[in-house]
Amino acid sequence: MSARISTLEDGSISRPTSSTPVSAQSTSTPASTAAAVSDPHHHPRQPQGDDVTTEFIPKRTLATAVPLSTGSPFFPPAAAISHQLRGQILADGDPRLSKILTFPEFCTAFGVYRDVICEVQPVRRAELDTYLAIISDLALSYGGILFYEYHKSFSAKAAMFIQRFNQRLDWSVVDLALISRHFTGHQLLSCSVCGSLSHSTNLCSKSKPISSTSHPGPSHKSGPQVPEENPLHKNGAKEIKPSTPINVPKLGQALRKHPDRCFVDYLLTGLVQGFFAGLLHFPAVSFHCHNLLSASQEPETVDTLLEKEVKKGFMIGPFDNSPFPIFRISPIGVATRKYSGKKRLIIDFSAPHNGLADSINSLIPLAPFSLFYNTVDDAINFIKKAGRGAWLAKADISDAFKVMPLHPSQWHLFGVQWRKKFVFCG
Repeated sequence: MSARISTLEDGSISRPTSSTPVSAQSTSTPASTAAAVSDPHHHPRQPQGDDVTTEFIPKRTLATAVPLSTGSPFFPPAAAISHQLRGQILADGDPRLSKILTFPEFCTAFGVYRDVICEVQPVRRAELDTYLAIISDLALSYGGILFYEYHKSFSAKAAMFIQRFNQRLDWSVVDLALISRHFTGHQLLSCSVCGSLSHSTNLCSKSKPISSTSHPGPSHKSGPQVPEENPLHKNGAKEIKPSTPINVPKLGQALRKHPDRCFVDYLLTGLVQGFFAGLLHFPAVSFHCHNLLSASQEPETVDTLLEKEVKKGFMIGPFDNSPFPIFRISPIGVATRKYSGKKRLIIDFSAPHNGLADSINSLIPLAPFSLFYNTVDDAINFIKKAGRGAWLAKADISDAFKVMPLHPSQWHLFGVQWRKKFVFCG
């Protein structure tokens, strides 16, 4: 046996051409092996003696072997799942698909999955370990089963990308769109100041008293920050609902043949019930920002503009006292258009800028909620596509942002105060 191993290492093994191929693993490094295979000037040692029925087998390792014509990592056929087993796993009646795992159960199950995958693709261990750390952080930060809902959505998205695009998602990267979908409006269980799980933010000894109008936060529990009884009802405003000037039934009729039905359902439902702003979590305490200087310089203009906003249904109020136990008041101001001189109301949702508290904008992830306007290049591309003789048209929607109403669970975070009255975006 020792002699045979020495022969294999020397690369001089020979075999009859009619016999079954023999594979041998060399102890040489990948670099040296690759050089030996690819060097056109390399002449392997020819067989000696009278054995004219033998041929030379060059040294190869797994480091030099790649699938034919693809160059992608090798995945053995034995690891593939049969159609019969796949049908059993995906069967509607399989109770395992409807089971909601607790966090310890998920860690155990995912650990087994990770080990199986890494048997074939060991380079993915760091990626899957990072994913498990992300899930662990979500579970500890929000509690409940929200982490598992995120996992199911992400794994389904990963499977779809493989099936449709033959692309593998990086599991170590947080999907901000799914984070916003599943965790919007849910309270963090840990302290946002020091990260401790033993107390809430408003009880943290390291937090500074940020406002004289601060109120204790709600008890930390998993679920949307929607009161059991709408505080607006206590103020005699039972009919206040999300409002929009858009004729939703007519819009739905016009979009009945739109190819993206998911988008149409999202749009129509949001116009009726209100849209979520995408906040990763709700502030645990109230905070009151002072108004901008422009508001105090033009108080009559603010009066007029605020009254118009309320009449159009874009804002609710005014209230003598905040109808919400926890609320956020952002600075209000007046801006003048450069050419027309028209006055408009502005609200600074990036305040406070001194770091005393998280601003509303800082709680909304940038990537899935950024707005990009059409450019001149876009118009040129449309002209090229339409060809000569095309007509151009431009539409300007009045109050384009405000016609998209906020969900009632978000109203308390989009408030302003003027002349000691509270007004909230609706």
